[in-house]
Amino acid sequence: MIASVIHLRTSLPLLLALLGAACSSTVTEVANSSSLCTLPNGGTCPPGAPCPHPDGCNTCTCGPNQVLACTERACAVDAGTAADAPVSTLDAAQDVTPSTDASRTCERSADCPSGERCVFSPTTGCGESDFGVCRAVPGCESLPVAPLFCGCDGRTFNMPNACPPDRPFTAEGPCAPRGAAMLWQAPGGFAGTGPAVRVEDNGAVSIWTSVSELTLDGPAPAPDRRIALSSYLTEVLFARWNQIDLRALPHGPNVSSDCYPSVTVRRCARCDATTLRYQGPAQLTPEMNQVWAWFGENAPDAQPGRYCAF
Repeated sequence: MIASVIHLRTSLPLLLALLGAACSSTVTEVANSSSLCTLPNGGTCPPGAPCPHPDGCNTCTCGPNQVLACTERACAVDAGTAADAPVSTLDAAQDVTPSTDASRTCERSADCPSGERCVFSPTTGCGESDFGVCRAVPGCESLPVAPLFCGCDGRTFNMPNACPPDRPFTAEGPCAPRGAAMLWQAPGGFAGTGPAVRVEDNGAVSIWTSVSELTLDGPAPAPDRRIALSSYLTEVLFARWNQIDLRALPHGPNVSSDCYPSVTVRRCARCDATTLRYQGPAQLTPEMNQVWAWFGENAPDAQPGRYCAF
């Protein structure tokens, strides 16, 4: 009996080692059989779990058969300090601190941790796959005039304070009424012809390389090129125009030239058209910088900011 006990005590370390090896083998086999998805940076994402995208602003989910599905939000990019780069009033007016989890996306403020809100920007657009980002907003002071924003439903809404909107929106500023149109042109020279570009609020952009002076309602020759944009993109253009105070334009001094640029805008189908004539782009800056930045992003070869820039 004593011998048996001694034998058992002697074999106990060996028995535990064998059991440990068996357990380790089982765990390794289970880990290898799980359907992990591979992220763009080489990392892995477990099935059914949301994982932060390497770009820091999108979220990925690992589905069946190792299929990785990721959101496609436009991430913020350092655009430099160009003088004509559009500046968001949200960034300038409000101190918005990133969430402790920089990749945390949301559809509403209720999705965010306590003390944070779901913040959207016009660069995300409007769509089922668009999300905001959770941000810590330390304080939102009241404003004497409530800023306006164009919602994804095409209706203007306002914020009574300096908080950034916690709902999707297409542009800062009021929505443009239906039937809005914008026509830039620069006839000149002996023939009285020059470039022109017309933008409709339905997303249609018409571009002429050289054409006689046009009107919004008169006949026009076939354009040299057409671009079809989404209506929300042209909504951004008209929202930017609506924020401009035209009363101080054009700035002086006048210069002698044989080029006669102008811009004509109709804010709705039944609205009267307004025409602004000037002699060179410097007479419309800085007020027109964000409008010209829109052309640089969406129709760079039709940039009216270069008309008569001698």
